[in-house]
Amino acid sequence: MQIVVATAEALMALFTLGVLIVNVYSMRRFNDSLELMRLSLDETRRSINNEWKVAQGDMLFQANRDFMYQEPHKKIIKRLESGSSLRNMEPAVENSEIEDHVGFLDLLGTMVRAQILDPHLVWELFSHYIGSAHDNPEIANYLRDIRKEERGYYSDFEWVYAEMQKLSDSKNRKK
Repeated sequence: MQIVVATAEALMALFTLGVLIVNVYSMRRFNDSLELMRLSLDETRRSINNEWKVAQGDMLFQANRDFMYQEPHKKIIKRLESGSSLRNMEPAVENSEIEDHVGFLDLLGTMVRAQILDPHLVWELFSHYIGSAHDNPEIANYLRDIRKEERGYYSDFEWVYAEMQKLSDSKNRKK
């Protein structure tokens, strides 16, 4: 009887050892699979990040082209840069043209706020134009008048102006 018990205990120990070996082997394979999944996720993350950068670049390139070289932006930028009046020169800048100009800058603000565009890239390309439009008294008067009817009008324009100021201050402190 003792031999049967000893044999059973030995077989149980061998079985337990076998199960342990299978588990160790399975865990190694599982860990290898996890590592492959992690590497795949890292590669997917890099790929998505690169695609996002390309899409941002395309959007900003087109936005820059449309903003700098098309009316009414071209006329407004020229007048803002020279310090000329928007209203008292012929041809006068119409309300609809100011709306187009500020509306474009408001859209940039919306895209930055939604994290579609990187604020640093927008700062590099557009902060000067955002600031010059924001600080222009004629545009400020127009916005004040339009906001009497609709308080939140062009709120992302105001927001992106504040964000560009923060970035400017940050960049100036680093110098």
